[in-house]
Amino acid sequence: MDGGIEIIEANPRGGIGFHFKFRDSGKLFRLLPSRCPQQPRLWCFWVYRCRPGGSVDSSDLPWIGGAGMTREELPQAAQAIRDDMAAWLRQESHEGLRRWLLAEDGDESSTPAVALPSGTGRRVRL
Repeated sequence: MDGGIEIIEANPRGGIGFHFKFRDSGKLFRLLPSRCPQQPRLWCFWVYRCRPGGSVDSSDLPWIGGAGMTREELPQAAQAIRDDMAAWLRQESHEGLRRWLLAEDGDESSTPAVALPSGTGRRVRL
């Protein structure tokens, strides 16, 4: 995974979200901040699988994780991810996310089943 991830800035005017792509597979994803579904006063990150043109694949479930941030904490957290995405993905709490990102398309066995409040993430249908 190291060195094989390209960060693609989607909003050069200072937006928090961004696309990232795995160079080997060409798979494209979008990381965006959003309110936590179970704790709406707090924020988390949503990771979406994207279609080749960069639009979010609405037929797939997003991964939701990093629950419990304030709005003020989002820019610094997103920058830390941009600065070393491979290290962020290697965190033990992101094991389910790694499986999902690297899984073959349509492989539902890679779906994390961890409760959102723990901050480790899960995929959900809203």
